[in-house]
Amino acid sequence: MPAAHIEKMFGGESPRDVDLAFPCGMRYYVPPGEIPREFQSMDNVFTQWGMSVFSGTTPPKGEVHLREGFDLEDVKKRVRVSLGDWEPKHEHKRALVGYMLAVAFEFKPEVTPSAA
Repeated sequence: MPAAHIEKMFGGESPRDVDLAFPCGMRYYVPPGEIPREFQSMDNVFTQWGMSVFSGTTPPKGEVHLREGFDLEDVKKRVRVSLGDWEPKHEHKRALVGYMLAVAFEFKPEVTPSAA
């Protein structure tokens, strides 16, 4: 993932309480054309996870680990501000939040035994 994208999404000051009350996540946004294609679809586990946060539904099952160098509370605030912003199109927010989560977390899907 390009360092410029990581800096755009996670660099600088963490969102403040006023940012959470009146979300405007534009300062964290990577332009839609620069977000990897894999996050443009709901087939991506990180995009599914982000939308479960947005809609309050059950997230994908599996193990989640915060990557080294990230602060959990900071990541949660940035995701909340980005999801709450009215400005960009829903598809852009969905892809962006999936991308943010993929940068900050490792995800190991739960393996379900197949019926034999």
